[in-house]
Amino acid sequence: MSQKNLPAKPAMGRDQLLGLMKPLNERCDQQQEAQNAALVAFELDAVSEKVSRFGWRDMDPRMKDRLTDDWVDVLRVFPIAEVKRGIGDCLDARPRDCPTEQAVKAAIMKRRGKAVDRTPKLIPQQAPASEVSEADKAHRAQVAAEVMGKYRSKGE
Repeated sequence: MSQKNLPAKPAMGRDQLLGLMKPLNERCDQQQEAQNAALVAFELDAVSEKVSRFGWRDMDPRMKDRLTDDWVDVLRVFPIAEVKRGIGDCLDARPRDCPTEQAVKAAIMKRRGKAVDRTPKLIPQQAPASEVSEADKAHRAQVAAEVMGKYRSKGE
């Protein structure tokens, strides 16, 4: 199946999108959250090796653990796919520098903000006007005639 023949993605409403942006600890169980935290730690290790952050290879293991804990504390609430995209956005902006956990969080929040801005805003639906009965129409016509009659008699 070619790209052109793929079915269009159904439009996601703002409420659905915001639901997906809840922190992982509100959407997942503890095991999934722990697995995500381990993946965040792995991503720090991978990106640090890639850009050789502070001599990452030669760093004392206790210091690595401290930096990893900081990353996990800040980024564990985000799905790993968003963390990877955030790291990629940071590296695109500054390819020679290893991003901090706060820079990755800012990149994730920026991307989320753009996603929310792209979703259509819901327009409240107005209740349809009720049908006016024939008796009500006749009564309105009679009242209008009486009011207009007063003006006609004054103008003559």
